[in-house]
Amino acid sequence: MMRVARYYYKVNCGFQENHLFDNHFWQQNMRVLFQVALSLYDKPAYSSEVLPMMEYYYELWTARAPASGFNRDGIWHNGTGYFSANILTLAYMPSLLSFISRYDFLSHPWYQNAGRSLVYTCPPGSKSNGFGDSSEKGSEPNRLIAAFADYLACETVIPMPDGMPENVGTCCVGIMNCVFTGCAPIRITTLLFSCRG
Repeated sequence: MMRVARYYYKVNCGFQENHLFDNHFWQQNMRVLFQVALSLYDKPAYSSEVLPMMEYYYELWTARAPASGFNRDGIWHNGTGYFSANILTLAYMPSLLSFISRYDFLSHPWYQNAGRSLVYTCPPGSKSNGFGDSSEKGSEPNRLIAAFADYLACETVIPMPDGMPENVGTCCVGIMNCVFTGCAPIRITTLLFSCRG
């Protein structure tokens, strides 16, 4: 693990913070590399070497995530087709960093608006708004999107526009239940620890 962490730390430093958007890095590499550094931090042989790595990935997340750091509207600008590839990192990183730092990373405007945007990007009775790679395939949102809506419902309470439920959670879960009739959305915590891809 340490060999991989060393290699990618050198590759990423100076690049990721200046690169507009590297999809694969943000989809999972960022999360995995932070987890590797964190898991090695309590090992005396590695702690002094992984501390700068953890600091780098923490600072990178706070500056550039979610969605490049400048997106505040909650929409995934790459489209709904690739949104699900990012969901595990979008849920895991703020949860982990909030636990470690005791700061609510879900207070970022993107997360505060993400539930509202799901209402518009995954309307009831349809798969999505049709924007993004492979968004034309299928007839319902995938389970990761449903799980992310559930996660937002449990973790955030946001006023909705007139005519919509007061709690974004009620709204998100209601939408996903309309789509998945008879199939309750799976919890994001289940996905974080059991999803293999």
